[in-house]
Amino acid sequence: MRLRADDLDWTFGTGTPLHGTAQDLLLATFGRRLPPGRLSGELCHRFVAG
Repeated sequence: MRLRADDLDWTFGTGTPLHGTAQDLLLATFGRRLPPGRLSGELCHRFVAG
């Protein structure tokens, strides 16, 4: 998975992109579930509270 921050010039990793703010990507990286709409990308459903 490739993390790509929308609010900073920052990316990390390779593969399918996951977009969001740097803060939301950090929360997702550490296992936090986020409200729908905070992340985008093919794999965003993995990180949505639900």
